[in-house]
Amino acid sequence: MKDIFKKYIVIGEFISQVMGDNSEVVIHDISSPESSIIWIDKSHISGRKVGDSFTDLSLMILNEKEYEEKNYIVNYEGKGKGGRKFISSTYFIKDDEGTLQGFLCINNDVTDYLEFKEQFGKLEKYFSKTTSDYQEEISAPVSSFSESIIQDVLKTQNISISRMKKKEKIEVVRQMQEKGLFDIKGGASEAARSLEISEPTLYRYLKELS
Repeated sequence: MKDIFKKYIVIGEFISQVMGDNSEVVIHDISSPESSIIWIDKSHISGRKVGDSFTDLSLMILNEKEYEEKNYIVNYEGKGKGGRKFISSTYFIKDDEGTLQGFLCINNDVTDYLEFKEQFGKLEKYFSKTTSDYQEEISAPVSSFSESIIQDVLKTQNISISRMKKKEKIEVVRQMQEKGLFDIKGGASEAARSLEISEPTLYRYLKELS
């Protein structure tokens, strides 16, 4: 574990004690996306564990470089196993040079509160604090970052895969490459399958792009 995370674990323990039983605190190391969780407290809330992967929002933050302009994002909505609902916040852990190293995330399970709100209408003021446009899928764990990137790229295309010509498929591969798909284990295999081509063909496309 990197030294920078040690102090944040202490901070995470403090936050967890303050927030109570309905709040999960998680620390991610971005250097290992598919096993990014290095510390988690009250893991029963999301069902995740040390060694599990990023959420979809974490991947979006990395791809869109949200952390370059912000130090944190707060009060966004999240969803968990069994339809549990969360109000979540993420602090960007950076080193002395400002380079992103990880995330400290707080996930407040507000499912019961929302049910009370619906029944009694007494908690409207509390939930008005959810002002962020961010949404996150909190589950145990995200099954495949490769699939997430592939779907993100494919949904921007205006033509079905079966009708794509070589030039169009190469452009799709380029976009996948830009999003870091081929840095993820198994990414090339999933990309080839999604484009209905063989892996050798995919590697030929990558060679043409180099």
